[in-house]
Amino acid sequence: MSFDLPFSETHRDCLQELTNVAMGAAGESLAAYTGTFVELPVPVIRYVAPAALYESMPHLQDASRVSGAVQSFSTDKGAAYAMVVVADEALADLAILRGLALDSEEKERDLLTSLTSVICETCIATLAELAGRELAIEPVFVASMHQDLQALSLDDLVSVDYVTSIEIPYRLENHPFKCDLLLLFPESLNQPLLDLLDQVLAG
Repeated sequence: MSFDLPFSETHRDCLQELTNVAMGAAGESLAAYTGTFVELPVPVIRYVAPAALYESMPHLQDASRVSGAVQSFSTDKGAAYAMVVVADEALADLAILRGLALDSEEKERDLLTSLTSVICETCIATLAELAGRELAIEPVFVASMHQDLQALSLDDLVSVDYVTSIEIPYRLENHPFKCDLLLLFPESLNQPLLDLLDQVLAG
């Protein structure tokens, strides 16, 4: 279940426009990584409880298992998170594209980490450039492997009631691969995010 966003429609449109550019840059990095054309959707912005995060990815509801990795980024105002979620079947397809054999969990984790870095670092760096801010980017860490989608949780990351979630599902043309990028801003960043969007709108 999603709730009303903690800012105006004008701010939401501004955030979506920034995200459109950043997700496009990340899509180009993913295309280079896979050697395949990437289909880009329109980002979806929601305000959700962390425990209901899985509801943001209805197209993965039928997946047998999913894995997720996270890269945090921050300013002096606090930390936000970029999470990549991918179904087991999609990770196997990615391994074929990359010419890799997933014969151990270590190799699966390495591939998930590599995929997350390719997408998130480009997306975060582009957002920082657009916003005119310096962001500290932390190393990727694997949050879960081979779990039910409903088991995805932010409890180990944040202890808040709500997060602003920007959801970006990536698809590869003519391939079963698909993954989701979620940009997650805890409610403690509501005012800093609003201030940033005001600056962008004023510029």
